[in-house]
Amino acid sequence: MRKSFTWFLSLMVLLTAFATHGYAQEEQETVELYAESASYCYNEANDYTVTISVRDFIKLNRFELALEYNDEIFDFVNSSDVHASLTSLTVSEATSGIINVDWADDAVTIGDNVKTDIMVFHFSLLGYPGNMAPSFSSSMVWGTTNFWYEIPNGDDLPNGDDLVNTDVYYDGSLTVNVEMTGIETTVTTETCAGGDVTLTVTAPEAAFYLFNEDPDPLEWADAWTTSPEYDVVTGEVVTVRVKDADGCMSLKQTVMVPETIEPVAFEVETQDPACPGGRGSVVFHATGGIAPYTYYISPNADGSAAVTRTNFQFSYAPGTYYVAVQDANGCANLADLTYWQIITINPNEDVMEMLIGFEPVACYGGSDGSISVTSVVNVTEVSLNGATWFAVGEAGYTFNNLAAGTYTVQGRNEYGCVVTSDEVEVTEPEAPITFGIVITDTSCGGDEDGAIEVVDVEGGSGGYQYSLDGETWVTDPLFTGLAPTYYSLWVRDAGCVVAYVNPNNTKNIISVQSPEDIQFEVVIEDALCNDELGSITVNATGGSGSYLYSRDGETYQESNVFEDLTPGDYWVYVKNDEGEECVVSTPVESPVVIEEPVLLEASVANVFAPTCIDGNDGNIYLSVSGGTKPYTYSINASSYRPITGELAIIRVGVGVHEIMVVDANGCEIETEIEVPVTMDENEITAVSDAKITCFGDKTGTISVNFTSWADELGV
Repeated sequence: MRKSFTWFLSLMVLLTAFATHGYAQEEQETVELYAESASYCYNEANDYTVTISVRDFIKLNRFELALEYNDEIFDFVNSSDVHASLTSLTVSEATSGIINVDWADDAVTIGDNVKTDIMVFHFSLLGYPGNMAPSFSSSMVWGTTNFWYEIPNGDDLPNGDDLVNTDVYYDGSLTVNVEMTGIETTVTTETCAGGDVTLTVTAPEAAFYLFNEDPDPLEWADAWTTSPEYDVVTGEVVTVRVKDADGCMSLKQTVMVPETIEPVAFEVETQDPACPGGRGSVVFHATGGIAPYTYYISPNADGSAAVTRTNFQFSYAPGTYYVAVQDANGCANLADLTYWQIITINPNEDVMEMLIGFEPVACYGGSDGSISVTSVVNVTEVSLNGATWFAVGEAGYTFNNLAAGTYTVQGRNEYGCVVTSDEVEVTEPEAPITFGIVITDTSCGGDEDGAIEVVDVEGGSGGYQYSLDGETWVTDPLFTGLAPTYYSLWVRDAGCVVAYVNPNNTKNIISVQSPEDIQFEVVIEDALCNDELGSITVNATGGSGSYLYSRDGETYQESNVFEDLTPGDYWVYVKNDEGEECVVSTPVESPVVIEEPVLLEASVANVFAPTCIDGNDGNIYLSVSGGTKPYTYSINASSYRPITGELAIIRVGVGVHEIMVVDANGCEIETEIEVPVTMDENEITAVSDAKITCFGDKTGTISVNFTSWADELGV
């Protein structure tokens, strides 16, 4: 509305002038005014310009201009590069956001029909360098745009000039974009809490970096660096700004450098020993720093002679100690004695006691010893050699059925504390009870004058006693007046009873015999081959123990073997060799028979010649009888081969063959068998029966006669 009004006013003035004075047509009809549309990247200088230009500026002697902009974003700084023809020009900003430009002088012409720059306006961003927005923009809008030209003979006008009929103006704009974006920062992990770390900036196209900038940008000139890395301290607040090689700059970015590692700190707990004489425990709770931790425990306040552990909990003897924790990077200051903490592990002074007794093993090698716990203090369970635990009351506890040996008794209370006794030795006799016996048989059958005497008694604990029934015990080792029968015997000392063991595997059986009680068995060895000799062996027991042997009841010998006996029946007699007082002759109830096998014989049952005279597919059928199976044969002195049953089919060729047969006992046939195997040559004869009459005919015949050695077949 303001511009429309201005145009209307100008038109009225012109019309008035024409009407009053009748002036000729004006020298200047149109003026074009331009405000540049400028765009810049955000930069360190904070100087952003808009160029003002004109066209058809012909013989003008005065103008009044007003350019409006957004004063909430930009601040007008000044103007520059004023055209040489406009040196008297003045620029002012009476009202914020409106730039007033005034000029009056002799008429000049600037760029007839040529767009010409007449001045430059300089702007800065408000709030710089603490701007936050990614883009800033303001329109450049013309408000007042009045141009005057000089009128010839216009002295009656106030200024001798008049407004240009038409001024064409073009608004502009000013845009500032933050083109350096995408800034990222990374921080290395600190070694120790509060230590230095490196901040690294990554930004596309960045050529220069500004860290912890001065509030005054004028101080930045020497602060820019080409390195994207910056050493900082954890917990520090760092500002970062970057710019590219063309000077385009980013906004300020604030980085809080995090505390990546907490200081090493720890708490410690102690536990007194649960058991008398035991060890307590130490438990560390470490935080901060870098694991793994090392745990120090020292008997001295200055930490000297410290023992280190890698486990946060461990057992330790009672006492007062000083403890500390170190991390993997050695960040804790162990030289700072105030860092060390004092701990105390108090000893357990409870008393645990057991009264131990034992009973020895009665017999060597036995297991009837015992260990008794008869009195206890603060002990609720007992164990032998750490095996099964048993509750123990006021009456104590006894471990029974123990073999001789060394034992320890453990006792424990309700907290699991264990006390161990000294070694307890359960003893036994140094050697087992051993003894021998001497048996005296009765003199003759039926008399009760036999005896058993215990001799060579050793081992045990001494003070031996003897019994034949296990109930009545005597100290005399000789038992007399015994009838011929079976007895058992026991020997004992103060606590061990040992039974006699008969070496003939009849256990505790002792035989008192009479001379009549002779028993024997006969072992017969038959003749192995026909017409050979056998033998008889007599094994006798009982009687007086000294025997004579006979096979006819008249002639006796001391040897119990009768050799070189021909097959047949024999009667065997055995008697005591005790003189004439008690001589007993006992024959067997039936004769003893020495047998012999049937004579081994072999014969040829059949012979078959081979198919061809040079062949070996002929057969000898050999029949065997007598002797003892199984049989074997050898042909032509070859190795012996088995015969199945009584018939051997022997594969042979033409010739004379010698065969020997042997039975299971090694008996041979009386003589070798010679077996001839023969055959005649086959004969073939041909006879012409009819001759061929004419050449080329096929009327002739030939007769062929074949004579075989086997069947004399004629063909």
